[in-house]
Amino acid sequence: MEEVKKTARSLNLIFEAGSSKEKSLELLKSLAQKLPSSVRLRELRVEGKDFLFKGESPSHGLLSETVEAFSGMKDFLEESKLGETRARKRLNEDYFEFEVVGKWKS
Repeated sequence: MEEVKKTARSLNLIFEAGSSKEKSLELLKSLAQKLPSSVRLRELRVEGKDFLFKGESPSHGLLSETVEAFSGMKDFLEESKLGETRARKRLNEDYFEFEVVGKWKS
């Protein structure tokens, strides 16, 4: 009986991992469609229900549009908000590094 419980727990973990990967891929597809093309996402980190997106934007207006797009993804995310931002210069052009943090929707 203990072996059956152990196997059931393992199968449940595998199912949850597959479901999480599928949800992550759906989110990335949606982001690719909704984010301005000049905004670059550099990192996606998921730990439990917490998520972190890091990226860069060539302007403050596009950064605002990006945060708005994240906020509108109610099927995937809740409590998403702008974390840290930093203005940088590269090749004599300004750009913004940013982080969006939040929670996966249950």
